[in-house]
Amino acid sequence: MGDIKFLANLNQTSAEAVPRLSDVLGGERRLSFGSLAEYAGNVEAVEACLRFVRGCEPALALVGPSGWGKTHLLEVVTSLFERTQGVKTEVLSPQMLVSAAHRLDPTAPLILDNAHEIFERVRYKNEIRVILERRVRAGRPTLLAFTSHTVSRAMKGLLPNLDDWRITPIHQPNVGERKAVFSRLAEVADLEIFPDLAEIIGSYLVGNCCTIVGAVTRLRAEESSFAGPAGALRACGVLNPFFSDTPAWDLSRLILNRARKFEPLPDVRWLDLALFAMLHVAKLPEVEVAQASGLEPNVVYLRSLDFRKRFLASPELQTYVDAFCHDVVMRLKRGTTETLPSTGITGPGSS
Repeated sequence: MGDIKFLANLNQTSAEAVPRLSDVLGGERRLSFGSLAEYAGNVEAVEACLRFVRGCEPALALVGPSGWGKTHLLEVVTSLFERTQGVKTEVLSPQMLVSAAHRLDPTAPLILDNAHEIFERVRYKNEIRVILERRVRAGRPTLLAFTSHTVSRAMKGLLPNLDDWRITPIHQPNVGERKAVFSRLAEVADLEIFPDLAEIIGSYLVGNCCTIVGAVTRLRAEESSFAGPAGALRACGVLNPFFSDTPAWDLSRLILNRARKFEPLPDVRWLDLALFAMLHVAKLPEVEVAQASGLEPNVVYLRSLDFRKRFLASPELQTYVDAFCHDVVMRLKRGTTETLPSTGITGPGSS
């Protein structure tokens, strides 16, 4: 019944203001280890940062690709230092460190992000290495984050007394782990999703964690619940622009093809079912729906509107549409790509 209720309110719009990213990530929860999306590739780094805050890892270097949580981890660390130890610190860049070195408290934790920028300027490298050497010798808490896929010889050369450092990698997640990241971010954002949507996101969405955060933010700005197959299809429509770099993704064509093959219902034309699903469930742009179906925009609008009137008055049709949405979502989940013949759809007469 949840999906039917969702479908029956498709044209209602929320009066809530579009939230900012900080709101989506949950305010204060954003600066806690509880807000992190853990997966096999970052668990070691999360544990190392926790040990760093506790004083068990005084010299720590994180190494990982861009966009997979290094900066977030550093922000969590600075927040925990302040909440648990009353120590105020901030995340610095190499340039900020060099510029403010004489004003910084040498006993306070040093948190340095984008440490790879040190190699771009020789002066930074020499000055910062001296700072690091003094801190390591004195046992002062020091945390660096490098953006790189591997630990390089240059990184090791920058770290004085290398044996005193713990170098911890962060790896890019696989498809299953990307699913877990999306699910966790959705949970933090109080976003209700159909479980299979997370698998679709993990399989099709190209990019890093920042891209996934962007997808969660876009969904949360639209509404707070995408439960059930209809909700999942609605989410796919909202995120359709996010999949533009994925060759296997063609939502409108897939909906058309599944409608043509779906179990028929008396007095229901498959093309009308597809138009309704594209325009009123996935809420794809009318121009895109017209182009995919080979119809004029006004024809698309009128046929889908007529179907919607019948849909709202018929519980049987609502159940039928719900089953169709489930069919499309399951096809996406399985990763099967389907396209219409190159000739497309010839027009209303073909339905």
